[in-house]
Amino acid sequence: MKHILWISLVLTVIAHISGPLDDPDLWWHITIGRWIIAHGTVPYIDYWTQNGSGMPWRAYSWSIEVLFALVDRYGGLTGLLFLKLILTALLGFSAQFVFARISRSLGFGSLLAVFYVASVYNHLTLRPQTFIWLIFIWVLYIAHQVSERGALRHYLVAAALLMSLWANVHLSAVLGLGLMFCWIARRGQLREAVITTFSGFIGTLITPYFGGEWLTLASTGSHPFQFSSIAEFHPATILQHSTAFPFLLVVVIGLAASARPTIQPLMRWFLALGFLIGALAVLKFLPFSMVILCGLLAAIWARFEDKKTFALFEGVERLINLFERAPREGMSFLLIAFAIVNFYEPFKQPLYSDVTPVSTLDFFEKQNLPFPIMNSFGQGGYIMYRLADANGELKQKPSIDGRTNLITPNLWKMHMDAFEGRHDWKAYIDSVAPKTIFWKSESPLVSILRNNSDWCHVYLAGDYTSGHVIFLARDEFEKRRGELNADNCQ
Repeated sequence: MKHILWISLVLTVIAHISGPLDDPDLWWHITIGRWIIAHGTVPYIDYWTQNGSGMPWRAYSWSIEVLFALVDRYGGLTGLLFLKLILTALLGFSAQFVFARISRSLGFGSLLAVFYVASVYNHLTLRPQTFIWLIFIWVLYIAHQVSERGALRHYLVAAALLMSLWANVHLSAVLGLGLMFCWIARRGQLREAVITTFSGFIGTLITPYFGGEWLTLASTGSHPFQFSSIAEFHPATILQHSTAFPFLLVVVIGLAASARPTIQPLMRWFLALGFLIGALAVLKFLPFSMVILCGLLAAIWARFEDKKTFALFEGVERLINLFERAPREGMSFLLIAFAIVNFYEPFKQPLYSDVTPVSTLDFFEKQNLPFPIMNSFGQGGYIMYRLADANGELKQKPSIDGRTNLITPNLWKMHMDAFEGRHDWKAYIDSVAPKTIFWKSESPLVSILRNNSDWCHVYLAGDYTSGHVIFLARDEFEKRRGELNADNCQ
């Protein structure tokens, strides 16, 4: 019952942070997954956008895209929502298991898992990157086992398999290799660190592109700074919910280190510092930093045989004992009941309408509006999904989607000039030459176009602070004046 009690606690937090589908990139992943299934191969060029058509491109997340496409085909929105809940549960329970093993304490490992899951609340979406967090946790576990028991053959095989899985899900495998080496490396274990990391590297070459993802990574490494206006590439600020979590861990780890300065190998401190700096510079790296910090704190806890020598750990140990002395059956029942209620909530509204422009696409298709279409970044994925057939092929394409490695610096500048209503806003429109503009309503460009006689505002979903709008070229509107209404084209 003690195990069930701690599992119930983690499950409750998992249920609380689970929510509707809200990732705009999900939809282009599904579309590409459909194409891969239909063609039995992975693409080497882009087939789905106006800006990237024919450009070299690797589907480095092909395995997850196939999974998304299959779930969408047979389960629809309900299936995708179940997949997100399953992924969230795997993430939370994996964190609980790994942190408990490293800390040698079920209670402390469970508290760290709760803390970790809560910290990724704002980042948790159904996308390949979330699967990487799960793999990252297990890479930490293998690295810790090697550091404790040596580079045994089954650990080396596990390292290769995990990194091969990583390389077929995302191109950020270098983060896992860095974790392996730095967590294991210390005096007398450099050989084990090199062997394990090399095994992991060999695993990254087992992909349909035969390790070509490394070339893609080399060409896109600067994207977090080049596309810093995208939310996930923003630097962390003190006003953000998730930023407080690493700072709290840093304070606790710092206090523990001041009590026992040599409690962990030097390379682990460098590892934690490097990931922390990365998370502060680029917010999308925060979940990785949190795994390292939680793992480091778990390892520190295990080294404190007598928790009374550090007052904070003594207090946490008392809290754990107090929780375990509670009526376990009753407490577990209440926690599980609370989790079930929270799991049910997302199914009432499986999509966030302010992120996913469902009604706007409905209007576009119902009115049979003309192409070419110009859209803002983040909308292209769902437009692609709706316009594609069952094989993931499009006759008409959105102007841009969420794949930054297909966006040239000049195109991005033109897009942002348009989105932010700068003096060169017209350059992006000229480059696309659209007949229909599909745009986010909060963009200043909406006000510019509403006061421009060349474009007629024919649809608004939501409001002008959060929603989506459609503009139709004036000559196209004149052809259909009796069918469509436009408040700025009387």
